Amino acid sequence: MTSLLSATTLIIRAHNDLSYDERTRLNYDHPDSFDTDLMIGDIAKLSNGEEADIPVYDFSIHNRTDSTTHVFPKNVIIVEGILILANRELRDLMDIMVL
Repeated sequence: MTSLLSATTLIIRAHNDLSYDERTRLNYDHPDSFDTDLMIGDIAKLSNGEEADIPVYDFSIHNRTDSTTHVFPKNVIIVEGILILANRELRDLMDIMVL
């Protein structure tokens, strides 16, 4: 069994402090737009056989919702996204990388 974690939705920072118009102008293709510490923690949990509650991101409001997706640990965890290799600590959690 496999868990698929999409960096596109998994680690985008919450921006509750910004208005909708301000959130639409953010650069979501920059590493600073991601909550990498949260992603590292969640991947570490899953790798250690623990469950994780992943924040749900809503593209229509450019922000996280109050909901989470409960993810169960699996033998294989696939993490995808354009900037997941930008952080060394995150890379160190990966056994195999496909570039």
